[in-house]
Amino acid sequence: MLVGVEVGGLVGSTDGGESWRKYNAVPDDVHHVFASTPERWIVSCGTGGPDRRGGVFETRDRGDTWIERDVGPYEYVRETCCQHGQLYAAGSRTGPLWDPPDAALFVEQDGELNRVGYPGNPESYIISWATSGQAIFAGTNDGSILRDHGDEWEHLGTVPVSLNAQRAWGVRSMTVIEP
Repeated sequence: MLVGVEVGGLVGSTDGGESWRKYNAVPDDVHHVFASTPERWIVSCGTGGPDRRGGVFETRDRGDTWIERDVGPYEYVRETCCQHGQLYAAGSRTGPLWDPPDAALFVEQDGELNRVGYPGNPESYIISWATSGQAIFAGTNDGSILRDHGDEWEHLGTVPVSLNAQRAWGVRSMTVIEP
């Protein structure tokens, strides 16, 4: 079991919660924890911890060693997604309150995170993900719903999000319901 604490770091338990191990290589402002395989864990962090460090952190050996994935200055990361082993990460240069954000999207190609464009970039910040079959979807702070088509992103529509919510939250969670 892995637990991210905002602000408190990443802890894990192998005995059902009787004891906990803190993973100090990960910053304290943990936003999202994702295990794409039993060995590969990906942690998204903001910059609200005491060290003001955020970004994407990954282990491929159940937490024994960690690497910081390169997202440049876009190290305020809310959530990542992995589809068929390929990592998707979006970050902002700053945490909320945005007016507007300065955001970027990174997609893993040949083991590296490469910056890619998407509708609304850089003022529309991807903060949530959903998958369905081969498809990957993203939700943004301003209510945009996007879909990845491999070589480009499509804007599917916009859900109502108040101006106040756009400055910090937006589409915080989403899922795709199969017909």
